[in-house]
Amino acid sequence: MSQHINYSIKKKYIFLMNQLHSAS
Repeated sequence: MSQHINYSIKKKYIFLMNQLHSAS
């Protein structure tokens, strides 16, 4: 269960980082 949550957080983090790179 915790592994699934960790996976979701990682995906969100990567998505946010991609958004930041595209914005700049």
